[in-house]
Amino acid sequence: MRTLQALKSSSLALDFYAWLAYRSHRVNQIKKPAFIPWKQMHQQFGASYSDLKDFRKRAKDALRKVLAVYHHLKVEEVRGGIKISPGFPLITAR
Repeated sequence: MRTLQALKSSSLALDFYAWLAYRSHRVNQIKKPAFIPWKQMHQQFGASYSDLKDFRKRAKDALRKVLAVYHHLKVEEVRGGIKISPGFPLITAR
């Protein structure tokens, strides 16, 4: 609930949080980093953004917010997108 409270002012941050929870779980299962291009994220999340440059700027801000509350996540910006590396997942197997 604290995470949702912290991200409630940004619908894009909430979307990224849910998406990264899933993606980080998958990355941990396959034990390999995943590269996600900005263009792919724009197609998935950025319908309301006029162009990729505007989306990328807002997405970076949203990702910073998510990483501030989910600091165990191993996400880094790389040329052309982001890289999610195996680490501590939000969702764990029981």
